[in-house]
Amino acid sequence: MPLNELVEKTERAVETAFLWLRILKALKCKPMCTSELRRSLKPMPHRPTMEASLFLMSGLGLVERVGQGRVKPWRLTRKGEEILERAGEHLKKQLRLLLES
Repeated sequence: MPLNELVEKTERAVETAFLWLRILKALKCKPMCTSELRRSLKPMPHRPTMEASLFLMSGLGLVERVGQGRVKPWRLTRKGEEILERAGEHLKKQLRLLLES
């Protein structure tokens, strides 16, 4: 695989991971419907990206929909809270290592 392609794949993977962490962090504050959650994130992700992320995160048990009716907010699950905490600690550790060098 050419280096440029590898870098692009890595960039996309990191962007997706950070989007998921931003979603988890936003839902830690309060449950939100998809459109409210999307508007709360800066920069605002594209709607298909947001919907795909929530679908995949739901399948992994990180978020879940609550309530009944037409608008069902998303909320963070216990597993999502644990992942957010672990990822936050890992990122802090990696940034310390990077900044100390």
